[in-house]
Amino acid sequence: MALLDRLSAWFSRIDKSLLGIFELEIVEDRHDRFELKTRRGHFVFDGRRRVVSRNGRTLLRFEQVKSIDVIADKDTGGFSEWKIDLYVNFLRRIRVGTTLDDAQASMVGARIITITGAKGIGWKERHDIRY
Repeated sequence: MALLDRLSAWFSRIDKSLLGIFELEIVEDRHDRFELKTRRGHFVFDGRRRVVSRNGRTLLRFEQVKSIDVIADKDTGGFSEWKIDLYVNFLRRIRVGTTLDDAQASMVGARIITITGAKGIGWKERHDIRY
């Protein structure tokens, strides 16, 4: 039992920043504006101007976004990793962010679909994960 106690204590001390690559933080959520901070940058989906920007620079217009992809993947630790991508064309995808929380991925993906009007492609299968 002592070994389990030590392992538990060690895992509790791990800095959450190690898991920070799996982070989606909603900064603002209004009907005409959706702001999201991720490890890939600060995204703003501006419904008034109909543009997507990252870190203050315009990436593309809403009309250029063909679909929003919510992709399930499996990492080596056995956890499902959820990725949210803006699909522009066959050669261009923009990764918005990743999370280990399927509900969060669904909510953020749905919110981006709502504000941009793009088609949603969700719950893709990768590495034999089926939803």
